[in-house]
Amino acid sequence: MSALPQYAPLEISKAVSAQSIALGFVKNLEGEFEFLTPLATEVEKFFGLNLSDELTFFSATGKAGELFEIPVSAEGSQTDRLFLVGLGDQSGSAARAAGAA
Repeated sequence: MSALPQYAPLEISKAVSAQSIALGFVKNLEGEFEFLTPLATEVEKFFGLNLSDELTFFSATGKAGELFEIPVSAEGSQTDRLFLVGLGDQSGSAARAAGAA
């Protein structure tokens, strides 16, 4: 038995029952935004968004703790806000900064 936590991706049907959804992102060396969860693709489809376009609009840098709030609405969803959180270089200190955002 492993001491590590078990990872199970969140399903979109469960995610949209929450008032808000937070998604972490990084900016890669090519300057493109990457989301570190498959849920991001499902969120884009469900709400009809392009999250990379949203981050480009805000001139996001991907710096740890950077936070963007996007109002959303869709039938069958209780979610009214998405929070896009910069994860920086994904180091321990970057994770703390992102968590504090």
